[in-house]
Amino acid sequence: MKKQILVFVFYAIVLVSDAFAQSVGEEGRITGIVTDFATGKPMEFVNVFIANTMRGTMTDEKGSFAIDKIPFGTQEIICSFVGYEPHRSQIKITSEPVKLTISLRAKAIELNAVQVTGEVDKAWKKQMKKFKYIFLGNTPNKNKCLIVNEEVIDFFEDKTTKALKAVANDLLIIENRALGYKITYLLEHFEVDKDKNMYFGKPKFDFLEPKNEKEKKSWELARIDAYKGSLRHFLHALATDSLPKQNFDLFSSPIVGKDEKVITSAKDMVLYGEISSQRLLKFKNYLKVVYHGRTEYVRNKAVSQTCWIKMTQTTPATFYVNGYLSNPLSILLNGYWAKLGMADELPFEYTPPAIN
Repeated sequence: MKKQILVFVFYAIVLVSDAFAQSVGEEGRITGIVTDFATGKPMEFVNVFIANTMRGTMTDEKGSFAIDKIPFGTQEIICSFVGYEPHRSQIKITSEPVKLTISLRAKAIELNAVQVTGEVDKAWKKQMKKFKYIFLGNTPNKNKCLIVNEEVIDFFEDKTTKALKAVANDLLIIENRALGYKITYLLEHFEVDKDKNMYFGKPKFDFLEPKNEKEKKSWELARIDAYKGSLRHFLHALATDSLPKQNFDLFSSPIVGKDEKVITSAKDMVLYGEISSQRLLKFKNYLKVVYHGRTEYVRNKAVSQTCWIKMTQTTPATFYVNGYLSNPLSILLNGYWAKLGMADELPFEYTPPAIN
């Protein structure tokens, strides 16, 4: 079995565009003020955003902010400012506007003697290379991704177990020139050891400015390609009961690669959520997901893209009709999906075009 990673993501298919419109058409609004916990004074230039979306802003001189067009459902709001502990809170978005008062606490100052040597720098570069391999993923898109502020990342490695952990003292800024996004990322956890690779955090997406029309078009095509066969694509197909039409085959097995049984109908796995665009996913054992729209090579043999997923919790996993999974840690990924990282991530709002 390949290493596993917990995440935090069309050929001859037709997407149900109405379903996508429904999932992003129910939108609400949040307003609020951010203050310093110790002084009570308003804080300017605080980064405030809705996780996994393109919705965000900065506070003004009065500490005030407003975010519109937030998708209905439970969303996570993030507030971040250098030198302060980031704030995270889950907010239920409905047609009623939400008003918040958020206080940020200053981080405890640690005065540690730091010795800068060539050996330390060499070790950091080696650790950064491993970090990028996991965080950005192992697809060609990683080659067009740049972490602009690598210097905010520190690493801690256990010399005995070789387990590697990473922390960031500020939001990471990633320029993804493969898909055309600037990503502002709150890194919450990163850990690599001999048994698993695991990272999670909260991204906010913005469009990059294309250099020309050719680059703009290439980004549009690359986003479609990133979507094809992704976990998000699969969950959308589940929600709309269109797995065969969208080139997916589904199997169930107690162990990866053994005693596989074909699933001809996945309706029993999917329930309706609190709102019309929300779904609940619950299944037993492993699900093997084969996508016939992409070929990968295993031991130099061409096979259709293959992935396995397993529930990590007893309660259902919540997702939306557009395929967005509310809690990436609710599902364990293995196979092709385990190779993907931020280089292939798309924002909640992304809607692939219909292709006949």
